[in-house]
Amino acid sequence: MAHTPRYLVIATDIERRIRSGEWSPGQQMSTVEQMMDDYKENGPLVRDAMTVLKNAGWVEGRQGVGYFLTHAAPTGPADSQARVRSTLVALLVDIDVIRTKVVSAIAELD
Repeated sequence: MAHTPRYLVIATDIERRIRSGEWSPGQQMSTVEQMMDDYKENGPLVRDAMTVLKNAGWVEGRQGVGYFLTHAAPTGPADSQARVRSTLVALLVDIDVIRTKVVSAIAELD
């Protein structure tokens, strides 16, 4: 089974943080540098994750300023597709975690 790309794992986690209310609509989010530190990843990978969220309608980027949570949750057909895609990515991440646990459990049985 192929692993979920790391930028999608990060995008899914940031979306979870958004849904949990960590940021309010219109509020500036953590900087790329802070997210690099949070996720122990490089800048391009974090920016790729933010591009996924931007394309899904969760955030907007302001050059030289940073990323902001949009004023409203995504709506409309394109945004519905983005939410479905995001949900599928989250499920892929969950499947990958479960797969890892199953492999570990089987290894312990041997």
